[in-house]
Amino acid sequence: MNGKIKLIKFPEVWISDNWKKYFDIFLLEIDGKCSVLSELISLSKRSDKDFKLLLSTIKIQLESETLLRNRKRLQRGLYKEQKNILEFKS
Repeated sequence: MNGKIKLIKFPEVWISDNWKKYFDIFLLEIDGKCSVLSELISLSKRSDKDFKLLLSTIKIQLESETLLRNRKRLQRGLYKEQKNILEFKS
C-alpha cells in the first residue's frame, strides 16, 4: 500500500489509564484520513449504547492480558515497514 501513514493517539476521553497498562493505543491515519476515528465518532453519535459496548469490548481485551498470552492475535499490519504497528483481532 502506498500513502503517507501516521499514528494518532486514541482519544483520551474514551479510555482509562488501565487500557495503557501494556499498550499505547493509536489509530492509523492514511493520507490525512482516519476511517476508524470517523466511524467511532459516527457510532458515538448514532448509538451511545453500541459505542459503549464497543469500548467495553476493547477494554476487556486489553485488561484481560489476552493479547499478551495469545500472540497469534497480534500481527503486523499492512505496513510491514512500520515494525512498531501491531494490529489485534478480537
